[in-house]
Amino acid sequence: MEALANKFYNITLAGKITDAAFYKAKSCLKYLEQEYPKHVKVEIICFFETQWEEYLKRIQNEKKGVFFMHKGSTILFYNDTNYIGDGDAFTDFVLNEFRYIDKSSPIIYRKQATDAMKKMVEKSTLRQYVFMDVSINGMTQKVVIELFTEYAPK
Repeated sequence: MEALANKFYNITLAGKITDAAFYKAKSCLKYLEQEYPKHVKVEIICFFETQWEEYLKRIQNEKKGVFFMHKGSTILFYNDTNYIGDGDAFTDFVLNEFRYIDKSSPIIYRKQATDAMKKMVEKSTLRQYVFMDVSINGMTQKVVIELFTEYAPK
């Protein structure tokens, strides 16, 4: 692509492990990094809910400006200071910069988010979890509760 001739993007993606938009952006970034290795470098950071909240506050305080107004569960920026925004803004960004369009079904990314959370919980040796099934109007949902045993061992 001629438009990329003099451009380099060091893109950071950070978000919650349970967010489908995170996995959609991750898939796109992996493709771009492979397709344009001289122009795209990627950093991907995945968090549990509480870790995400801490990270977002830190980034907002460090970078200020438009970063401070970010409210989503996924954030993307490049070259350390250029704010892209959330997953939707990233979709527009890659269309404009790389002519990239994701034609995958959103179901794929929701499944990736669910599977990643399940895998993380199952393989964790540092944390303990309890599970609770909640049923409302005939719809049952499993709730995963992380126990912070280092703070409350009993």
